[in-house]
Amino acid sequence: MAFDDNILSFRFSAYGTLVLFNIMNSYYNNKPITAEDISNDIDYRFGSRNSILNLIKKAEKNKLITRITSKIDKRQKYINPTITLINSHEKMISFVLSRKIH
Repeated sequence: MAFDDNILSFRFSAYGTLVLFNIMNSYYNNKPITAEDISNDIDYRFGSRNSILNLIKKAEKNKLITRITSKIDKRQKYINPTITLINSHEKMISFVLSRKIH
């Protein structure tokens, strides 16, 4: 689990973990989210707006997310995790939930 490069690409920093949380939370709750939404949701103390947007661009380049243009507002591009990221995330969650708490 700890060696899953897909998850590690987000967990490299505090803001990366928050970016991943926002993407997956929007996916599981079926609520569209944009890069701007994610950037605005993360406190500047965790990462700069530029760092957050660059991480999102890198995730798209690495085919971990896709951006889908809104049918209502063509300026909005919603972020969706790819099946690769979903599988990696669910593998991580299964690992965490299977650990015994002492």
